[in-house]
Amino acid sequence: MNAAFATLDAESCNLLRLQIVQGLRTAQIAALFRVDRSTIKRRLAGCRAQLLEETRRHLQEKLNLSPAEFESIAGLVQSQLHLSLERLVREP
Repeated sequence: MNAAFATLDAESCNLLRLQIVQGLRTAQIAALFRVDRSTIKRRLAGCRAQLLEETRRHLQEKLNLSPAEFESIAGLVQSQLHLSLERLVREP
């Protein structure tokens, strides 16, 4: 997950920190950035999609997994992903 997180730009990392670590809602983040709430929702969805795709790519490549094997493993570790992401966004 570190490799996937490293692909995010500074703004994406900041958005995730605000939501996950500081617990701000999308409306609060939107007010900080002076944009519409739907803009923040789209950006956060993009961050999550990028993290998933990069994690998928990295693990499939490193572990020589098929897409089905990755999906099986991802289902097993899904509950741990939030905790890992929270740890990553806390790091400077």
